[in-house]
Amino acid sequence: MKVILKPKATNAPNVRGWLEQSRPYFVLAVEATSNGASWYRIESEDNETPALFEADLFEIVDPSIPAAWIVVRQGNLPLQLMPTSWSDDGFWERFFDGDTTAQEDYEEAKFAITQER
Repeated sequence: MKVILKPKATNAPNVRGWLEQSRPYFVLAVEATSNGASWYRIESEDNETPALFEADLFEIVDPSIPAAWIVVRQGNLPLQLMPTSWSDDGFWERFFDGDTTAQEDYEEAKFAITQER
């Protein structure tokens, strides 16, 4: 799945400095909340930080669902789509804490998603 920022979305405070207009981004994971909001996990322009961005800020340019995604329900999130290796409780905490195994799992799954097409 690939997305681009909608016009004027680069002015959103949580996007400024993280993403560029008119550049397609791979959606690495999707999270939906119980209040109806959806979030995309996208690697930011520094090519190191997989951050969450509001889905409403994007237009879908390739709706293909990555084969690596599974459906996950955990915590207060009713639905998540992500690679299996990222679905363990505490994965993102370990990743951002610099855990080597979590970072390797991230890179392997990201590679699988971005090389599909």
